[in-house]
Amino acid sequence: MRFPKIHNPLFIAVVATLGGMLFGFDISSMSAIILTDQYRDFFNNPGGAVQTLADIQAGGNVDDPIVVAEWQEITTTLAAERSALPGWRKFVYNGMWKRTIAGFSVQMWQQNSGANVMTYYVVYIFGMPGLSKNVNLISSGVQYALFIIGTTIMFFYVDKVGRRPLLIYGAIAMGVCHFIVGGVLSTGAYVPDGVDGNPNIKILVGGSAGHTVIAFCYLLILFYSMSLAPVCWIYAAEVWSLETRATGMGIAAIGNWLFNFALGINIW
Repeated sequence: MRFPKIHNPLFIAVVATLGGMLFGFDISSMSAIILTDQYRDFFNNPGGAVQTLADIQAGGNVDDPIVVAEWQEITTTLAAERSALPGWRKFVYNGMWKRTIAGFSVQMWQQNSGANVMTYYVVYIFGMPGLSKNVNLISSGVQYALFIIGTTIMFFYVDKVGRRPLLIYGAIAMGVCHFIVGGVLSTGAYVPDGVDGNPNIKILVGGSAGHTVIAFCYLLILFYSMSLAPVCWIYAAEVWSLETRATGMGIAAIGNWLFNFALGINIW
């Protein structure tokens, strides 16, 4: 029995997703098909691999510049992987240290972007404009709804816009929101005993200033959910070669949780 050649990655993703939901079947289980003699012969044939890449990227045109550039990148990466040193040295030598720093630091800066303040301590921040009790909780919940909406939107556009523009302009937009929120709060009244007796809330702003704080807190999380929140994970996965991806993502996750933990215990 010969299986049809699969050129469409969306088909593989759909099979893996539906299989996972229905039968606990994941993409790694497809090795039962991919490791047959037919697929070994197919993927060990460079000509067949180039044609498959062309079918995916350029409608079968192997001379398309995108196909040529991506094929050169693939062959260069494979050559580097096959000559890689064992153990931890593969993450340092042959220029891999750049990828190691990029994967680790992108997760580090995601945590240092300030979004943690707006999520972990949003009830305190919304207490400064005078929101309290259920109104505060509901207003804080809106923020998480915006997070889901923003991430869902970028699911469809992240490949069209690109990783780098989203990271750069998302960080700039978040920075603007931080400055506005911080500037407006600096004009508030200092309450030594805490707003409504809460010792964690020492500043009180009202009227349009309070509305501005709430609005730009929402905007910051919306920008974050459309840029650094999802894209940092995508970038951290794609920056590694296939051989180093599993361990490399572990290194990136260390950067994420290490700075998440440090901010969580020191930020307030």
